[in-house]
Amino acid sequence: MLKSPWVTWLIVVVVVGLLLWFLLRGSKRFLAWVKEPVEPDKPRWTYILTPLAAALAPLAAFSVLLPSYLNQQRADTKFMAESQRTRTDAEWYRIRQDTETQEGRFNEAQARFGSAEEKIRAIAALQVAELSFRPRPTGGGAANDENYPHFSPTGAQLAIALQMEQNADVRAALREGLRKMIAFAGEKNNLGWRIGLINNLAAANRRVQRTFTESLGRYAVAHDLNQLPALQTLAVLAPFSSERDATLLAIRDLTRTGTFQADKQIGATLRDAATTDQRRQADAALIATIQSQAAHLMDVRDALAEALRAKPPVAAATPLALPAIPASLPAGLPSIPGLPTATVTAAAKPTLKLDSTFLAGANLWGATLTDAEVTGANFTGANLKHTELTGANIDKALRLSSSVTKGDHGPDKSRLPALKAKYPHFPWAEVEQREAAPAVPVVPSVPASPK
Repeated sequence: MLKSPWVTWLIVVVVVGLLLWFLLRGSKRFLAWVKEPVEPDKPRWTYILTPLAAALAPLAAFSVLLPSYLNQQRADTKFMAESQRTRTDAEWYRIRQDTETQEGRFNEAQARFGSAEEKIRAIAALQVAELSFRPRPTGGGAANDENYPHFSPTGAQLAIALQMEQNADVRAALREGLRKMIAFAGEKNNLGWRIGLINNLAAANRRVQRTFTESLGRYAVAHDLNQLPALQTLAVLAPFSSERDATLLAIRDLTRTGTFQADKQIGATLRDAATTDQRRQADAALIATIQSQAAHLMDVRDALAEALRAKPPVAAATPLALPAIPASLPAGLPSIPGLPTATVTAAAKPTLKLDSTFLAGANLWGATLTDAEVTGANFTGANLKHTELTGANIDKALRLSSSVTKGDHGPDKSRLPALKAKYPHFPWAEVEQREAAPAVPVVPSVPASPK
């Protein structure tokens, strides 16, 4: 059996060549011999042996080599199929092992993330974030939820954990993990991942702000927040901005929301039902609670600001939009039977949902808020220099331009030129137009109950 296919083909070519030679030249000599006179001393039949041998030799060789060639081809095909099947089985076994190892590590990190010890939770938070960067062993190179199945769920999980975590060190680890995830989304040029992480942090921001407002409502029952000393005490407990006036204004903005008024009414009812000793103990505990919740709110606020300051992914090139074929031709033109029609529909674009978020005193230098929903968002005292606000509904934001106040008389107009010079890219014309509009009536507060 021949091992080399090219040798077999060479022999076949030689055999076919000999056969052709006989047909083209040997046959002519044979015919010429038939017509020539036979030598008297030699039998006539002996002259046919040479051409007959020349004709039968190639056929015999071809009949012997052809089965060998076909058997070799079948053997090679079978060997290649078995080798491919062996490699495929080994590859799938490796993929299964890698998948089980990856899932095992992620589940172990998740179990440690639920530990009661703060140090273990802090370390596990970073591990869970880093493990979400690993693609599925069977996945390709595209950055999507199919190839990175743990990324989006981990981002939502860390944002919820940041909302619920009471330990400051663990919150710092959560912020670092979320910062790495935002950077990874930018590296992979996935805008949906970035917006999803920011929206999860915005939801956590709103919830923590709601918790702080509840405590603020209970505090306002025993302290008149229309008086400066009570506001100054809160400014010490909750230093939202490096500027004291901006902190006071941010707190006043929180007290003018409908949720605060409802929380104040509930607090007044509970206080009326409590005894004197219970009120004294509640007031002492409330101070520490407000301080802790303010620190929690600032951590969530800073995490959201860090995500907004991160470099956004480069937007993909917009494909050329071809005009749609009209359903009917203009008047005067003949109609074409069977002409197809088409309609162009724009793809849904993810939006930053920053409505009602607390960003007072946040560092938003160079942040990207393009097409963001910021209705009711509090930007009091925030650093908005070089902030990209194209397409954002900034006209509905809460005190977007205010940084200092004079009691209850609104922003300090004497510092407006300085603010314009400090934030030249800010849309001051829209702000002045909004502040010139009639003020929204404030829900009257419940009078403080006697101590």
